[in-house]
Amino acid sequence: MTNSRCLYIITLITSVLFAVALCSCRNNYPAYLVQVDSLLLCGDYGKADSLLACYDKTPSEKEAICVYRQLLDLECRFVNGTLNSADFSMADSLYRYYDNKMNHEEALAQLILGDIYKSERDYSSALNCYLKTEAVVNVLNDFMLKIWVNRAQGDIYYEQGMYADCIDYYKKYYATALQRNDTLRIAQSSIYMGRVYIISNDVDSVLYYLHQAIALSEGLSPAEKNDIVTPAKSTLADIYTQIGEYEKAASLMTRHDIDNENWAYWHLAQSHTDSAYWYFNHLTETDSWRAKVEYLPILARLEERRGNSEHSRILYRDLAIAKDSLKAHSQIEETHKVKMLHELNQIKRERDKAQKQSAIRGTISGIISLVTVVIAIVAYIFWRRNQKQKEIDLAQKKQLWEEERLMMLKKLDQSPLRERIKQNAGKENFHLTENEWQQLATLIDNANNQFTNRLRTLYDGITEYDLRICYLIKLDVPSVAIGVMLYKSKAAIGMARMRLYEKLMGETGTAKQLNDFIKDF
Repeated sequence: MTNSRCLYIITLITSVLFAVALCSCRNNYPAYLVQVDSLLLCGDYGKADSLLACYDKTPSEKEAICVYRQLLDLECRFVNGTLNSADFSMADSLYRYYDNKMNHEEALAQLILGDIYKSERDYSSALNCYLKTEAVVNVLNDFMLKIWVNRAQGDIYYEQGMYADCIDYYKKYYATALQRNDTLRIAQSSIYMGRVYIISNDVDSVLYYLHQAIALSEGLSPAEKNDIVTPAKSTLADIYTQIGEYEKAASLMTRHDIDNENWAYWHLAQSHTDSAYWYFNHLTETDSWRAKVEYLPILARLEERRGNSEHSRILYRDLAIAKDSLKAHSQIEETHKVKMLHELNQIKRERDKAQKQSAIRGTISGIISLVTVVIAIVAYIFWRRNQKQKEIDLAQKKQLWEEERLMMLKKLDQSPLRERIKQNAGKENFHLTENEWQQLATLIDNANNQFTNRLRTLYDGITEYDLRICYLIKLDVPSVAIGVMLYKSKAAIGMARMRLYEKLMGETGTAKQLNDFIKDF
């Protein structure tokens, strides 16, 4: 007997036993309707649809059974990710029907209604539903609903760019999948754990979880496998492109739209100008202003390489327009995000305190937020004025600094420490002492117009680890040798450079782009 056949039999037996168990506590529903719910939990969506179709040939006139049939239909759409605003009326009526029953159906109806709100970007209403779902699920200790609601809550924060807030929910999602010993959900949640460690800049963990997702998908159906493997490989290809492992990246990418951005950066990194232009141009055809701001400058530079200066100027003009539009759109998004946070806090307060107290606290929270925004604006204005004055002073001293810089560059190049690094970088036991790192920083700062301070001006949260990477890049030390000197893998150094470029420049870039920037900085 093959492994796939064994897996199928085990799944079938599990679903039947689960249906029997559910029937014992849901004796008002026909067994084959209850089995639909268990099949959806096991990922057998096709058989669930068949059972619903069989039921529809001889529907019941009992209200409870008809309502449960409607709930199962929406559950099918929920697991397939096809819920939309057209389902709101039915979902709302189901939510009201099961309200305050403290059972599986109530939690599921609330979860589905929340998913519809989320699809319409009404995040505060969605979170309200998810909080109610979570309260019921915790009482029932329903693992599957815990998985779904934790993933949904994490997605809301992730989609809003509130990455620190989504991490705990994704970790709960993965932990519950492990606790349930559910291969399908462990594989799915492994992709989300990849997100967690991308946020944390832990490239080794990202690679571990994405490869785990692909490995676990081998025992799943073709449709389930594709839903896991495609995004996992796309993310892996993105990482390998960023760290310069182009053959690995190409082996993972498909010709589907999901990999268009990967192909664009892949061709760009290898100076395939025409191919890179085609992909980036295709990416700018979306309605996203954010995409236009990211890709238009790349297209303009590619046109310059191709000798199309006139079209390059047109693209830069379009970029200016896109930046203005993105700024306006970002202000709207930020306002919406602040509003969502305020409403979420209010929802939580209403569960424990009277409406009057919640209203007062909401007002205070709003005033504090407004004052914070005003203070931030004033602080930003003063900071900008200070920066402009510094630029004026810097321009006046530029000539003097240039002469001094040439002298210091010569001193750096002829220093014993520079010669020692040049001869030994990459050797297994070659590392610098703290005093030597400080000496190297001083030499580079003197030769490059206070290199360290200028980096801190661009990003005041830069770490000592990031600075040491920059020092070694400045000395043309290869990435492999940098990894040896800093006790890191080549992949970790590549990811760190990509992240540092984004922090310094405020836009997504590759490790090679950071190298070019640091060498010219």
